[in-house]
Amino acid sequence: MVKCLNDQLLLKNEIELRPMMVDLAMDIIASAAFGIDTNLFEDRNSFFVKIQKDIQQTFSGRNVFKFFLISKFPKLAEKLKLAVTIPGADRYVSKLVIETLHHREKAKINRDDFLQLMLETKQGKLKAEDESKLDAYEKDAKLKDVPVDSEISFDDDVIIAQSMLFFLAGFDTVEGLLTFATYELGVNPGVQETLYEELKAAVDENDGEFSYDIVNNLEYLNMVISETLRLHSIAVRTERTCTKAYKVPGTDVTLEKDMLVTIPSYAIHHDPEYYPNPEKFDPLRFTKENISKRHPFAYQPFGHGPRNCIGNRFALTEAKIAMAQLILNFKLEPCEKTVTPMVLANQALIKPRDNICLKVTPRR
Repeated sequence: MVKCLNDQLLLKNEIELRPMMVDLAMDIIASAAFGIDTNLFEDRNSFFVKIQKDIQQTFSGRNVFKFFLISKFPKLAEKLKLAVTIPGADRYVSKLVIETLHHREKAKINRDDFLQLMLETKQGKLKAEDESKLDAYEKDAKLKDVPVDSEISFDDDVIIAQSMLFFLAGFDTVEGLLTFATYELGVNPGVQETLYEELKAAVDENDGEFSYDIVNNLEYLNMVISETLRLHSIAVRTERTCTKAYKVPGTDVTLEKDMLVTIPSYAIHHDPEYYPNPEKFDPLRFTKENISKRHPFAYQPFGHGPRNCIGNRFALTEAKIAMAQLILNFKLEPCEKTVTPMVLANQALIKPRDNICLKVTPRR
């Protein structure tokens, strides 16, 4: 990404940054999920470029209506044979997963990626994590009192489905987070400079090293990413099915077993009761002191409990490293092509209608 930006700066200093974030998200998800080096910044003939476009169309246009019908009227959708698919990606990912799985099993190859975890699960070799090492969020995410069907087989079809879900969710949501964070840092120079000072100090203190632990311990960087996810919640809501009847405290409302409950995360994140002046980008909302004053469920970009987003840790780490490298190397500023205030697109996911164009200046 840094090299690509430097190459573009040889020609102009007003850069459309969203396509770059799209390529970066795809490169990382392809590597982390399947162990593939796509290098989309240079290889525009890669099949992953087509998959990019297919995925971006999945949550727009007529598919929005399809999503609504499938989620709200599943029996009607089944009769109408409605489905939201990505034909090119479906076929390619299926072929890729099968070939990779069989090659790794035959050659006894191990790699630190999502597909390897799926393979170890299939083989019964995946070890449970030591619960004493889990934080509060991870403990909340553990399944409790849920019967496990030992007859369910973890076969190649299940691995293909899980890989496709990881690929789809991991790409589009991370691209959105990176795009919005870049925009907000560009139009909020005070926030950007505070972040730069924290990043520069961390690099200097660690002799230029920028490890996983260092990135995750940067408080202001964490605050910037958290505020981006609050203000620009990629998904407007999550849904859960009641497993038993529940009476809402202080009301006459009872949620019956098997009832579908919609949790409006976007509305919660923009509720002035929890976030005064909610349309303002303010990372200080996420100081430890301010977090402690709010209900823990007032912030849920990835959901809560055992059905939370499987890739949330991965997405956060990816975004932090990308933003750290971007701000350490470049200064971002609005230009004549920067659309302010931002206008959102008419899609199922929260996305900007216009490209993100900013003036980019090398810091060193």
